[in-house]
Amino acid sequence: MVEYMTKHGVQIFAVSWRNPTAEHKDWGMDAYVAALQEAMDAVRDITGSPDLIVHAACSGAMTAAALAGHLAAKGDASIHAITMMVAVLGQAKEGTMALFATDEPLLPRS
Repeated sequence: MVEYMTKHGVQIFAVSWRNPTAEHKDWGMDAYVAALQEAMDAVRDITGSPDLIVHAACSGAMTAAALAGHLAAKGDASIHAITMMVAVLGQAKEGTMALFATDEPLLPRS
């Protein structure tokens, strides 16, 4: 995906989570979401863009979904669009991301 997008002129910034060690044993979703927010702020500072497009995969998609929901709830439009790949968010009330999901569909911004 990165090679394709770069080849077509898209500027890419990437966050790659390494495997946690004992040092990270107390990190929860809030730590990962805060780190992603910090990375997004840095990208916006570097590019001068008020918003960005997020492509996220696997656990990164869960983190991005949590951040996108948080930002949307605050009325923050800094995520222009989001694509989640290999994202197991869970559809059941007991699913992985049940705390961040609703039964209501997301509507496009007007």
